[in-house]
Amino acid sequence: MKFDPETPHKGVHKDQTDYGELRGNLVSDLDQDYIVDSMLIKGVSVNRDENDCNYDYVLLKDRDHLGMRFYQHKYFSGYQHYYQHLAYKQQLERINEIENKLNAEEQKGVTDEMFEKRQLEHDTREITNKIRKKMNDLTMRMFIRTTICFKDIGTFQGKDMSKLYGDKYSGNHIAIFECELKAPPQLAFIDHTYDDYINAYRMNFKNWKIVDIDNFMQGNHYFNEIQEQSVWDQKVKNTLGPSPTLWKQNEASSPLFAREILFPAVDKVTQDIAALDTNSNFKMSPLHKQREQEIELAKQQEALALKEKATKKEKGEKKKATAEE
Repeated sequence: MKFDPETPHKGVHKDQTDYGELRGNLVSDLDQDYIVDSMLIKGVSVNRDENDCNYDYVLLKDRDHLGMRFYQHKYFSGYQHYYQHLAYKQQLERINEIENKLNAEEQKGVTDEMFEKRQLEHDTREITNKIRKKMNDLTMRMFIRTTICFKDIGTFQGKDMSKLYGDKYSGNHIAIFECELKAPPQLAFIDHTYDDYINAYRMNFKNWKIVDIDNFMQGNHYFNEIQEQSVWDQKVKNTLGPSPTLWKQNEASSPLFAREILFPAVDKVTQDIAALDTNSNFKMSPLHKQREQEIELAKQQEALALKEKATKKEKGEKKKATAEE
């Protein structure tokens, strides 16, 4: 709708010029290439094979208004034991596979499989540290993702010269580019804020690459696999087993749970702690308790040895006195 002050007699009427006076401000009418959107993506790698499936991440949108999207791995959300279990399982399966192969072939001498088995057994001890380092490095990775509209550059053809576009196609194309940024050292967190650290990322122009054009790759998601939530949950359940039963789980839904069950239980624990003899070894760990018992036994044996020595000395003196008489 439009109202023209120069022709007030027409009143408010329908504008026949499409977007009217705003038409000149539309970027879609530009005859030059332009950037549609740019965003910083943090927490995943530009190499899809290095990422996990989509439900292994939690999408944080609190910085979308700043042009930044952060994917947080569920390793940092309480699932460390799940990912450690997967890594240990994969390592042990490979060790067992090599061991079964060696037993079946009964090879003599040193082989490459033996070296691999020894190396895997050694690396198994470092799985926890390696996973933590991998996740920390992955969290600090960041790249810029830019969508560009190319104006009137014609159409593309397949390898077999087949047409991918219609005869009346405009020749405009939407392409998505990504460029991995160089992350600063993590030790920079010692004397820098989080914002300072983010601003310290640097761009290397040789890392630019095209990841999608005209939605041919359907946006080219960041994950190596797309799964349903139920599939991921079942995989976690099969790996870790069913969820543990909570304390007083059936009574927890009652509105009187806190007053009649929880608070009395806490008060009882507090009273037991207050009445506990701190000098007693009743609550000691097994190692400390065993050590204390060994020290006490050594003291008793030492006292017994001194008593026996004193008794022998006394008997000797009495025997000597009797002989002199």
